[in-house]
Amino acid sequence: MNIGIVGAGSAALRAHLPALTRAAEADAIAVTGVVDPQRSHREEVLRRCPGARSFASVAALLDEARPDLLVIASPPTSHLDAVRAAFERDVD
Repeated sequence: MNIGIVGAGSAALRAHLPALTRAAEADAIAVTGVVDPQRSHREEVLRRCPGARSFASVAALLDEARPDLLVIASPPTSHLDAVRAAFERDVD
């Protein structure tokens, strides 16, 4: 299963990413992409998930990395746009 991550702030780095990297180490999933406005946050995800790529937008991540599942860890005010973009592409 390929996973995309939207938002790589403190919650994602403390909670989501450790679980995802453990699953990736067990070959259960692969983190394929990340979107975050802060370069340092994206770089941390790329450091922990060597196969992942950085994207400028949720649409680009969805269209190019084609994840099966989108983890939305951005601030709640931005969830609707990410959910809508994933829904339009049949991504959970």
